[in-house]
Amino acid sequence: MEFGERLKQYRKEKGISQQALADAIFVSRSAVAKWENGLGLPSEDSHRALLEYFGISAAELPMHEDEQATVVKNRRIREYGWIIACLSVVLIMALTGGLLYSINHGFGFTSEMAAGELWRDEDVIHTPEYDFYWYSLAPEGDPIRFIDGFCAVQKTPIGYQRIELEPYKREVISDDGKWSGILYSFQGADGWHHIFRSNYHIVSYDEPMRVVAFETVRVKEDVYPVEHYSYFVTDFELTDFWGGDRHFTVRK
Repeated sequence: MEFGERLKQYRKEKGISQQALADAIFVSRSAVAKWENGLGLPSEDSHRALLEYFGISAAELPMHEDEQATVVKNRRIREYGWIIACLSVVLIMALTGGLLYSINHGFGFTSEMAAGELWRDEDVIHTPEYDFYWYSLAPEGDPIRFIDGFCAVQKTPIGYQRIELEPYKREVISDDGKWSGILYSFQGADGWHHIFRSNYHIVSYDEPMRVVAFETVRVKEDVYPVEHYSYFVTDFELTDFWGGDRHFTVRK
């Protein structure tokens, strides 16, 4: 049994506190606490005062030569503990700050987290490269819903990131001039992404404009499926395409 453990045992048997023992031998309470915790040893005078106070011999409360090595070891363990505790606090603060920064700047462990509260409850289109969250524009009485605003979330090796896209915004018009709309296009790693904001059938200025939708578009001999009547991907930038039996030109 080490010196500190023996001292604590004698104090407990006597039923006194560290402060009472310290007062009895004229030292501070912190000195007694250090002795009991193996972080220090009493001086020769304090050791004799302890022996007299407890009425014991030096053999019953010895201070061996290797006690000092134990004290140094315990001090180092305590110091390392404080260092680890401080580093843990710093790490927790850094992780918390990083998490808050990530959330505020469009990063997230899930696609919904990256999209944020504004978009997470909206409809979503999943693609290999992006998740598109969108809200729709549906004219009164028209069952077809069109993308009217969208948010793109890109998949990364460690999570998801909301990105600010700068798509090409161009007018689309049919050869006869009766059908028009707006096409957003931007280039991703897996091709060109296109989104129709809406398409209108222009009959006359007195007649309300009507929405028209395509389930596929055709570029030369290639046919591309259209999701949500608005979104599709091609391998190249569009200059023109066929929707149904009408040919459309993308104006620059």
